[in-house]
Amino acid sequence: MSMHLLSPQQTVNAFLLLTVFPAKSPFASHKADKIKHVPQPQGDFGYAVMIDKSMCSIDWNKTAFEIHNQIRGLQSWPVAITKINGKNVKIHKSAL
Repeated sequence: MSMHLLSPQQTVNAFLLLTVFPAKSPFASHKADKIKHVPQPQGDFGYAVMIDKSMCSIDWNKTAFEIHNQIRGLQSWPVAITKINGKNVKIHKSAL
């Protein structure tokens, strides 16, 4: 097993591209020294809200796309919930 060190110009993503894709691949021209650093624009960016159990209940008045994304976003914890015949049912997966 060989050890590879990143040069100051390389990013981890560029390193992985060069390591995973062989020299004859179409990605071989994307050498780490040719990748340009583009700073993230400054603006009103913030943190996402913390997920908690109050977000679990599915509102069936939403679009299918919104419900699908809610289920995906709450996958493995805390899990989307709906009531069927008065009982809570956890929904782990959906498809559109």
